[in-house]
Amino acid sequence: MKISRRQFEQNRAKANRLCPCGKSNLDGKFATEKGFEGQNVGHCHGCAKDFWPDSGTLEPIQRYTPIETVNYCSHSWDEIEQTFDTDLESGFAKFLIEVFGEKQAVKAVENYILGNYYGNTIFWQIDRYNNVRAGKVISYLPDGKRDKSLNPKAKRWMHKKGECDLNQCFYGDHLILDNNLPIAVAEGAKAAIMMSLIRPEYIWISAESKGGLSKSKCESIAEYNVTLFPDAGCYELWKSKGDLYGFKTTKEVELLMQKGYIEDGDDITDYYLNWPEFRAALKPKKIKKIDPEWNAFVKQNPELGLKKD
Repeated sequence: MKISRRQFEQNRAKANRLCPCGKSNLDGKFATEKGFEGQNVGHCHGCAKDFWPDSGTLEPIQRYTPIETVNYCSHSWDEIEQTFDTDLESGFAKFLIEVFGEKQAVKAVENYILGNYYGNTIFWQIDRYNNVRAGKVISYLPDGKRDKSLNPKAKRWMHKKGECDLNQCFYGDHLILDNNLPIAVAEGAKAAIMMSLIRPEYIWISAESKGGLSKSKCESIAEYNVTLFPDAGCYELWKSKGDLYGFKTTKEVELLMQKGYIEDGDDITDYYLNWPEFRAALKPKKIKKIDPEWNAFVKQNPELGLKKD
């Protein structure tokens, strides 16, 4: 039987406005197989699922490695310096000030080298050898939610689409060599940054998507003490990945969802932000136990290895 390689529509968002999982495809995470425009056939890089026709004649995408020379994206430190959010003017920086106060916001912006692009936040992916891999641009509203309205100044990536190929690393990878703390992996950059202020006993990095635990990323931290913090509803998927590399996968977020503290799809930060007392105590006090039920929760779930306040 002849095996053919999969080809995909070049304009992902135009080929399908929605991923079969129900999420918007404006960010192009769902790649539609060529010839199947408008149909649920392809691979979603967001939910990490395949949607192939059951013909048995096509090679799975993960088995196909291009033989052509790859032109990886790279950025200079001049771009970092020019866009660095010195005055905390980006949407996410303003949200950090609102929640944590200016001193903690400055700490987060400096540690994670956040950029500002016309009010939008640049999350620079910098590896531990100070190579600038990519710059993802996201617009945030004052409440910390993504601004999904059309913004002509908002770009998905700092480079132009199609001029190079992304070679991503963990967001926050540049922090690893300067610390001897265990590593915690969140799904998104926003969660990693906020958790670095809430629970600083870890080096917080992010996989950048539900399906972001790639082989190259995981192998890069395989020698470290790593704990995965999957979003609610993603425990089994991340545990199956983490087990391959000896990572611990905490069930903390999953249990919080089961107990009704957060909803399916939420991350660990949603638990903290859902408590008004917690947010009220962040400024200017040092973060301590705010949730009156936290110690009871820790006592009831010793397998999580959590600490009492």
